[in-house]
Amino acid sequence: MPRKKKLRPSLKKPRLNEHERGRNQGLHAAGVSARDIAVLTERSRDTVVRFVAPPLPPTKLKRPGPSTTLTIRETRRLVREVSEGNLWAAKLKAEVKLSVSVHTIQRTLSRVDRLVFSSPSRI
Repeated sequence: MPRKKKLRPSLKKPRLNEHERGRNQGLHAAGVSARDIAVLTERSRDTVVRFVAPPLPPTKLKRPGPSTTLTIRETRRLVREVSEGNLWAAKLKAEVKLSVSVHTIQRTLSRVDRLVFSSPSRI
């Protein structure tokens, strides 16, 4: 399909003024279709739809980098298990039955600010 040529600024219609905007909104509120509004106002249907349609909600952007291996639910479960008892990462992995590595569990727990780690004392 061939590309459409851009119209020169002199051939474009001027922007919608306040009167036309109010008229379009009134016709739309009365239940007139976008095609009929376009015929009445001598504007393109796309212009009418672009003005009358509600704005799209903002999209949630994807976080950069690789996706997390643990879900939020699994992270909460890990924190709950650690806070209840005296467990280390290897034992915690076996109890909770997660498919991630021990290092991932250690890294996840180190990011939790309300947990305080103390290294075991050697006798």
